[in-house]
Amino acid sequence: MTQHDDASFATPRLGREVQFLLMPRFSSLGLMLLTEPLFLANWLLGETRYSWRLLSIDGGRVPSSDGQLHGVSEGLSALRPDCTTFVLASFEAKTHCRAPGVANALRQVARRGALVVGIETGSVALAQAGLLAGRRAAAHWDAAIPLMELHPDVEVTDTAFEIDGRVATSAGALANLDLMLHLIAVTDGPGLADQVARHLLHHRPEAARTLRASDPLLRESAVNARIGRAVQLMEATLEEPLSVPELAARLGISQRQMERDFRAVHDMSPSRFYRQLRLNLAHRLLQQTDLSVTQVAVTAGFVSSEHFSRAYRAQFGVPPSRDRVQSTDAPAAWMPSGAHDAMLRPNR
Repeated sequence: MTQHDDASFATPRLGREVQFLLMPRFSSLGLMLLTEPLFLANWLLGETRYSWRLLSIDGGRVPSSDGQLHGVSEGLSALRPDCTTFVLASFEAKTHCRAPGVANALRQVARRGALVVGIETGSVALAQAGLLAGRRAAAHWDAAIPLMELHPDVEVTDTAFEIDGRVATSAGALANLDLMLHLIAVTDGPGLADQVARHLLHHRPEAARTLRASDPLLRESAVNARIGRAVQLMEATLEEPLSVPELAARLGISQRQMERDFRAVHDMSPSRFYRQLRLNLAHRLLQQTDLSVTQVAVTAGFVSSEHFSRAYRAQFGVPPSRDRVQSTDAPAAWMPSGAHDAMLRPNR
């Protein structure tokens, strides 16, 4: 238990009135996975058990990551401190979540005891307000390390969602549905949550808490066991990378065997695969944190800044100094097939 755990906060309930604060470039899918269960709960009960409204920082329409414009009822000044509050963000979180007034508004909600929820990179806004200090927080694998860099006082986990006291976080996407079903179950009973899940053809919501956000997809579960162990070792040593012979020795296999395995499964050498993991880590840190290019290079295991810049440009088409914003127009990282990726910061 953390210092914030308390018996009275063990099972926070979902308020009858819910408000969603939408940051520019939030995920429209994430919003639908939160509101559709509320609609279905009302429909099944034959009454308006839950009501909700959408807000933006300035009260104007908000673009989602897919370019759609979403209308809202009011702006940040209308945020009610007695309502369950969800903060939705996805791209450019380090900019939008630091907007003037956001942190103070969220602190006011938290002071009144209402449940505050960070969705995907909306957790950055909660952390900026000091609401995640010393707490557990779920994070999408793409945002976990940047969140820890920006806020080292947050205990980032690899679960689909976390509820720590009166603060909750979701890794995003389908985890949003699992979190909302859990909150409905706590508030109005598991029977209602089960009926909502059935209508959504969601058959195993009870397993959501144990599904790690960093787990490989089911189609990857049959990947050669040796490859799996090798990738885990690579992910644990991104900051101080090992040579291929060292990797093979630690895994108890020959270098030739490792080379054959990676060629067969990933169609690339283990050294290239390893470099891809390190460059992807650098990509996330550059776009989502304020670390300097030199600091990012060191964290990703590059001794030479010049070597890092050349490798980064070759991979993403731009020098690292020009890739500092996680926008929908910026280069995107593709994970090598079968890679779990590093969820937690490499051991020093």
